[in-house]
Amino acid sequence: RRDIAYTTVMTTMSRLAEKNVLHREKPPGQVSFVYSPALGQEEFANMVVKNVLDSLITEYGEPVFRYFVAYAAEANPEQRAPLARAITAHEE
Repeated sequence: RRDIAYTTVMTTMSRLAEKNVLHREKPPGQVSFVYSPALGQEEFANMVVKNVLDSLITEYGEPVFRYFVAYAAEANPEQRAPLARAITAHEE
């Protein structure tokens, strides 16, 4: 196991706060910040997926969509059900 430098951790925490992934607060009379999650688990997962897909689509475009459609087509009905619900909800 490798130790991580304090400055590395604090830099990472600060950047996550700037991206609104963490809340940063300095309690009165304290020197240090207190960090807490700014997003729930589902919100965080949605943000990560959105960022990854946005990046892939910007970089590669159509092949991303072709792969996604092929992947969904090969999935079993139970795996496709949430996709069908999401498409229906989006169309409404």
